[in-house]
Amino acid sequence: MNILKKEFNLPGRSIKPKVLISGGFGITVLLILVLFTPFGMQNIKTFAERLLVALGYSSIAFLIWLVFLIITQRFQSKRISALELLVCIVVVQVIIGTASTVYNNIVFGNPYLFEFFFQFQFIVHVTGILPSLMLFLFLDTPYYDAILSHDTGRGSPRITLEDENPAKSITLPADEIIAITSLDNYLSIVTQRNGEIQKPILLRGTLKNLEKIIGNTDCFMKCHRSHIVNLRWVHSISGNSLHKKIHMRLGDLEVPISRSRLADVISRLRQLR
Repeated sequence: MNILKKEFNLPGRSIKPKVLISGGFGITVLLILVLFTPFGMQNIKTFAERLLVALGYSSIAFLIWLVFLIITQRFQSKRISALELLVCIVVVQVIIGTASTVYNNIVFGNPYLFEFFFQFQFIVHVTGILPSLMLFLFLDTPYYDAILSHDTGRGSPRITLEDENPAKSITLPADEIIAITSLDNYLSIVTQRNGEIQKPILLRGTLKNLEKIIGNTDCFMKCHRSHIVNLRWVHSISGNSLHKKIHMRLGDLEVPISRSRLADVISRLRQLR
């Protein structure tokens, strides 16, 4: 089951993806409860009362997911498999179900706080199917990768890529640069903006001179005599002992990697993740 081995990046210290993920669960739960009135919600007489009760349940889902994601921030940039993510979802949903049971019985004045516990576990897990599916899809989008790149908490220095003609030199945030390839006396720079691959930028210059410019950043590394990659955009490394290549997270981009540089690249990747 290869799908369960698929890996995603955790949001780390980035606040924006945490809010988006938590908000996605909260809003989806709210809409399902208000619009479709499942699990007895239709017995609440007025829309205002139904909305108020649904807001309570959705707020619980939002807050618990947000707390969970904040707790995981110590695993900054750590990758998580689809199976591990599924286990996390189940655990969080059990916690949400427990909190929802207490909330329900407090709101309706039931003296037994954990009455209907199993009923609410069922409701929460069924209601959570749609936002959980949306979460898997969201974590696999270039938009999510772009958010992580911008919100690593380390800042993104601006880098000036010099052309032999100074008027053609350009300055870009480091996280917009994915890879740089030497084409004899020219450089082809692959960039992204908001998770979308842009048309390659062609500058006249050498990779050796460019290395001097980007040498002070922690995310760029020469992986081949003709290639430099932004390590924050590396997805995986594959190949046999004779031919290794780096798979970037956007645009199905693949970059060759020299065997002599493989160990250094892997070491730097581990430091970043």
